[in-house]
Amino acid sequence: MTRIVYLNKVKLDSNLPAVNFSVGNAYGLAQAGAESYLLVQKDSPAYENERLYLDLNIRPLDNFIPVVYQTNSYLGIKSNQWFYLRAVQQIKRLHKQRAIDALISRDPGALPYMAYLQRKHDIAAFYQPHNFYADLKIRPDVNPKNAQKYHLLEKRYVPQMTALLCLQDSQAGWYRKYFPNKDVLASKPGMIGVHDSGANRFEDRLVGYIGSLKLMKGIETILLAMKPLVPKGYKLLLIGGRNPEEIEAVERRMSELHLEDSVEIVGWMPFSEIETHLERLSVGIIPLQDTFYNRYLTA
Repeated sequence: MTRIVYLNKVKLDSNLPAVNFSVGNAYGLAQAGAESYLLVQKDSPAYENERLYLDLNIRPLDNFIPVVYQTNSYLGIKSNQWFYLRAVQQIKRLHKQRAIDALISRDPGALPYMAYLQRKHDIAAFYQPHNFYADLKIRPDVNPKNAQKYHLLEKRYVPQMTALLCLQDSQAGWYRKYFPNKDVLASKPGMIGVHDSGANRFEDRLVGYIGSLKLMKGIETILLAMKPLVPKGYKLLLIGGRNPEEIEAVERRMSELHLEDSVEIVGWMPFSEIETHLERLSVGIIPLQDTFYNRYLTA
């Protein structure tokens, strides 16, 4: 049986899409027949692996093995580097027992550790980028705080990877341009599952959005579009909001536009609970501002 490790610093008890994506990737590999290890973190000592299955509405598999590290502070420093150091030791132990065939990570911070494991222990390393940092001159939309660090990591370590697994063809095209000697594949994400209740929901005139509620994500566009639709009986359901600040900012804007009675925010929730709300919707909408990320990188 093929053995694969999916590595990501994400905390399973955080409100981040990376949780669903990382678990879904590792779980999908197990469904495909691999012995799949998911190495991640948690903030709360009370978080149990059972919650992972409940939140994503998946059943345990014998060949899906989550390894969840408690975040810690050493020498007064709280850093993801401690997680990666522990993860490297775990991978080396697993590899000594029986060879690890592949190591995958979506995090540029993992690149030096994957390069080390490939060089010293001959484990194939696959980088699954969720952004693009190889050329910051074409990226006015990135956060400069982390962008320069990730730029240096990609420039140095991407050439050392076995291959890149991109989310879509356009993203793969950019990486092929800057790393012409590297194998770059478009490995598109899928879905854990979907079903249709068969109900006729279009008469309800309920518009829905799922994701971050940052106004820069396009929520402003949705709210403005709802203004002329409200008198015609339309309502809006917003599923998301990673923290109270995001939700409060949208609520203030709703108040300014007098949409309080026509917009419902249900907040961030586990994947397993989202489907109940999806069944209420007449139509779903994703507003994308015209940025490099939205044109070429987002899935």
